[in-house]
Amino acid sequence: MPPPAVGYRRPPPQTMMAALARIITARLAVRALPLRVLAQRVRRLDTWPSRPMAEADVAARTAMFVQARQLLPARGACLPDSIALVHFLRAHEIACNMVFGVRLDPFEAHCWVQSTDAILGDTHERVSCFTPILQL
Repeated sequence: MPPPAVGYRRPPPQTMMAALARIITARLAVRALPLRVLAQRVRRLDTWPSRPMAEADVAARTAMFVQARQLLPARGACLPDSIALVHFLRAHEIACNMVFGVRLDPFEAHCWVQSTDAILGDTHERVSCFTPILQL
């Protein structure tokens, strides 16, 4: 394993555990609840307080979440992982939105998280293939 980059700080264990708990909870919720209920719960997160935050801080929090997500790999988990990331970032007072997109040929749906124009927890290359149809 390569040595950590200069300036790298290992995330605090409680932050990693919080991210893991949100991922597991969201994955279970997606299996148990209708999409309408999940969307209502994500919309309610808009009432949580948020504050302006430097892009570097948002990127660092997102990187912590992505590290936790890599410990629980799953295929086709964009919906629960996006829900978990929104919860995780909102808990750290970071304003963000979940975006749903589709492409038609071949049909595919995808969701991701954005803070203003920044794509969080996903890549621009992946997201650019989809036309946004809903933002929560």
